[in-house]
Amino acid sequence: MGTSLVSSLAKANPSIEGTSTSGLRPLAAAPHVKRQASHMVLRRVLVGVVALIAVLGVIAYVGFNHFVKQLVDESNDPGKNSYNIHLSGSLTPSSNHPLSGFWKGDCTDNFGLAIAAVGPNLYSVSFCGPGGCFKPGHYRPNSPIVGDPEYKLNASASAMTLRGTNGSEQQFKRCWPSTQDPPPLHLRR
Repeated sequence: MGTSLVSSLAKANPSIEGTSTSGLRPLAAAPHVKRQASHMVLRRVLVGVVALIAVLGVIAYVGFNHFVKQLVDESNDPGKNSYNIHLSGSLTPSSNHPLSGFWKGDCTDNFGLAIAAVGPNLYSVSFCGPGGCFKPGHYRPNSPIVGDPEYKLNASASAMTLRGTNGSEQQFKRCWPSTQDPPPLHLRR
């Protein structure tokens, strides 16, 4: 046995790359090793996708909350609500604005429409509830009410029908001021 026989019997070590002098290729990995490797790659991809979805979810949540907060801040007046809006003086009827007041579907409701003067023969119509009121012009466009097809007044102007954006109609009656209500504090003598 010479050196040629020894080198012909020698096999390359497949675990050490580049150590083969005989030109033999390293042995192929067993099928279970390939499966484990592909599962590891799949796990890494899934973890990356889940992390990306989580980050996008946080960004969407923060962005949506910022948008809603900005919208609420611009259109809502938390200093006025359905319990104190009549104290502002803006709902007191006058000869130029006889429809000013707080209108509700039922006078026992804790929400309704604050109708206030905003210009010559022009009213703002703002929804008010316990949490606040819409600022003038944000809930519905300012309107003369009389002659506006979105509003129908009864003969005594003590009740009205309001057409919603979806075409539905809602009944409202003036609940403040009424003959049973005392005048606002600033009008008492």
